[in-house]
Amino acid sequence: MALFGIWGLPPSEAIYYTARSDAEGRPLTGDCVYSVEGRDPPGRWWSLTAYRGGFYIANPNDRYSWSSTDIGREPDGGWTMTLSAQGREGPNPLALGPGPGRIALSFRIYQPAPTVVRDRTLGVPPVVRRLACGTVAPTDRPD
Repeated sequence: MALFGIWGLPPSEAIYYTARSDAEGRPLTGDCVYSVEGRDPPGRWWSLTAYRGGFYIANPNDRYSWSSTDIGREPDGGWTMTLSAQGREGPNPLALGPGPGRIALSFRIYQPAPTVVRDRTLGVPPVVRRLACGTVAPTDRPD
């Protein structure tokens, strides 16, 4: 937060999580499609935003994040986002934009429950799974 969050809030007001890799430890890139699955963490409000090089990713959808107030949910209350270059497929799509550069996802919990402030592992950030890269499924692609 010292480098990128000059307006960062104290932990009692916001907890920040950053993902730069998927659940298997592979770097997030704009040439892959990802599923981000989660549930509401203990707190008042949350948001998830994608960045490239520390900045919003320009896209024709004018959508830069999803939050607890605007995301479409599953019947059980959970939610899924689909991240891809164009941000047009799947539930709750978010564009990663074409071109080079690694992607970072920022998950923020605002006014987190006191238990999360004491133990950030209780915030339960969403899980990021790589679905495909280019036209090859991730299980078939040599890394």
